[in-house]
Amino acid sequence: MVIENNGYFSELNEWYDDILIYNIVGFLHIYGRMSFKEIKENINDPNGDPIQKLKDMSKKLIIKNHILAICELDKLKYVKRGRRAADRKRHIKAVLFLFNVAYATELGIRLDFDNFFKNGEDNFQIEHINAIGYNDKTNEIDEINGKEKDFILNLSLLDKETNQDLSFNSFSIKQKMLKKDEYARRLLPCTNAVFKKCFSKDSSNMDFWSKEDGCAYIEKMKSTLKKFLN
Repeated sequence: MVIENNGYFSELNEWYDDILIYNIVGFLHIYGRMSFKEIKENINDPNGDPIQKLKDMSKKLIIKNHILAICELDKLKYVKRGRRAADRKRHIKAVLFLFNVAYATELGIRLDFDNFFKNGEDNFQIEHINAIGYNDKTNEIDEINGKEKDFILNLSLLDKETNQDLSFNSFSIKQKMLKKDEYARRLLPCTNAVFKKCFSKDSSNMDFWSKEDGCAYIEKMKSTLKKFLN
């Protein structure tokens, strides 16, 4: 992470040693636009558990005014145009990235924020797992239909360059492309897991993203976030 003031170098070193703190601080700094000074003040506040305070601040970013609880995240829908579009995109990106923070922490992975965020800017875009406008024809699998493709069960995060190369391809073609080193090294943990179908309950068809896969993905997202934030 880029340090805005040399006075926080020692704190960042301490945070780096704790994967949980480091990952949450990175999330709050990028998506919450919180300064290291503000984060430090919350951690060092003697009143209450500093870790829980960081988690509570993260929760507020994905549960807007408590309108949408974690158990209702499956209702989040991508909006391309209109008044709500920009705000909805930011909300979905925050939810998906916090899921990555929680999942990475669960796996003991320290996220490389300098790699993911160039010059402190969010370089990620929302990617449709099963592309809009692409139909996988099958008689045996319950396909995600057109209306459902904009819901979070069919959304993940990819960096801008990778997203441009993959857009509008089928799930199976995206899988093959993401195995290449030039793409694989830029993948977030959850995006990597999605295209390897690590969250799916049925591994009999690895080259297709079904509604069942999407539902399993959402359940993993909910359970991981609930455990992480509580």
